[in-house]
Amino acid sequence: MKQLPADLKRFAFVCSGTLAALTLAATASPVLASASTPANWAGPYAGLNLGLSSGDYNFHGSDVDIEQISGLPTNQAQVVIVPGLRLSTPGDHKRSTDFAGGGQVGWNSQHHTSVIGVELDLDGVSRSASTHSSFAVPMTALTNTATVGINRDARSDWAGSLRVRAGTAHGQALYYGTLGIAMAQVKVRDHDTYTINPGPGAEGSTFGPFPTFVNAKSQTHRLTGWTLGFGAQWALSDRASVGVEYRHTDYGSATFNLAGPGSADLSTAGAVLPQSARVGLTDDQINVRYSWRFGN
Repeated sequence: MKQLPADLKRFAFVCSGTLAALTLAATASPVLASASTPANWAGPYAGLNLGLSSGDYNFHGSDVDIEQISGLPTNQAQVVIVPGLRLSTPGDHKRSTDFAGGGQVGWNSQHHTSVIGVELDLDGVSRSASTHSSFAVPMTALTNTATVGINRDARSDWAGSLRVRAGTAHGQALYYGTLGIAMAQVKVRDHDTYTINPGPGAEGSTFGPFPTFVNAKSQTHRLTGWTLGFGAQWALSDRASVGVEYRHTDYGSATFNLAGPGSADLSTAGAVLPQSARVGLTDDQINVRYSWRFGN
């Protein structure tokens, strides 16, 4: 069974203690509902939330083409392009945990203890992760040794969801489950390097030195997937409430085009040409919430 990250566990413990204290304080308030008469949750509401988000980036394996350089002299230039080299990176998972905060708006319909509604939320979050692969390219009859570094950085700055909430009210408490669609904006940046070691070249020529060849490109996609979770709210008054919510979200994956310009002549020899890279994102998030109800 999937384990929650340690940061989320600690934050959940703090949330539980805080809400327990609020519940004890709310019990003493004369404006709250009794156990037989649940609090009024009907109508529109808006509020703020703050919590922890633990995102898991799934970097799928991808290919990178290297246009190698030879030390073989020609009548026109001191380098020639030899048949290219294709390198394949393994898949990798990287987790990033950080604070997330934003706001929510929604509307509830209530029939005695049954509550159903819809909610829209938008959170700012700083989820980033990186993966790195390094390859040592051996010497051949036409090429010297070289090192290739393949770097992928992924970052998500905001996420939102549109969900249905359904639950049951008991006294001043509301317990609910939630399900809906979710969206996150993800930017993937590529930074690949091709470093050729200087030395003697073919047929007595001098090989190098050459600068490090670099490909750096980024692309942004909006991922869309599903989210599922549960939560609880406590009425502090007829209008105000606090709550805690946990959700697991799978935003799906997208293919990011990270290929640089192709090499058509010797002036761009040594180009690093990554192929498309596929990156996915899932997330576990727990937050505390404050809401204000505008209904009657």
